[in-house]
Amino acid sequence: MEGATFHGESMFFRFAATLAILTLISIMGIALEKQKLSLKRAISEQHYQLQALAEQRSQLFLKTQQLGAPPRLLREWNSSIELTETRSVKEPSEATPPLLEWRLKGAGEERRNE
Repeated sequence: MEGATFHGESMFFRFAATLAILTLISIMGIALEKQKLSLKRAISEQHYQLQALAEQRSQLFLKTQQLGAPPRLLREWNSSIELTETRSVKEPSEATPPLLEWRLKGAGEERRNE
């Protein structure tokens, strides 16, 4: 009978050990899943911040272009005035490309036909 009791205790010990190992494995799996989710959350937050910074950069770039436009336009305007003053009177002024002139002429003719 003592052998049967020892065998029963041994089976109980094996069952308890197996149950404990499975519980530890599942707890470790849950911990790894939580860590993975927190890392994914951090990555998605960084992507969001990156998109926000890219948007902010493009807005600031546009703002600098707008703020830098008046001096640039004045330089171009002053240089065009200097060029027109040095040209001879016989040369025709080519202010607009021929395609734009054609479009303007065509638009005027359409209005006349209406």
